[in-house]
Amino acid sequence: SDAMPVHEAKEVFTRVTETFRSSGVNIETGVFQADMSVSLVNDGPVTLLIDSTDRLKSHHS
Repeated sequence: SDAMPVHEAKEVFTRVTETFRSSGVNIETGVFQADMSVSLVNDGPVTLLIDSTDRLKSHHS
């Protein structure tokens, strides 16, 4: 798999969530690396989907 090693991924996850929270964004998280069943109902003007594969392609071209 191309996944980041767990210890590195947890550090990135923590940094990103702390950055959003410190800027005033309300963010909800679960337990890192836990199996979760998630459902979503979009009720707003926008939904953001961030695809890390696309991000990496633009930096390596």
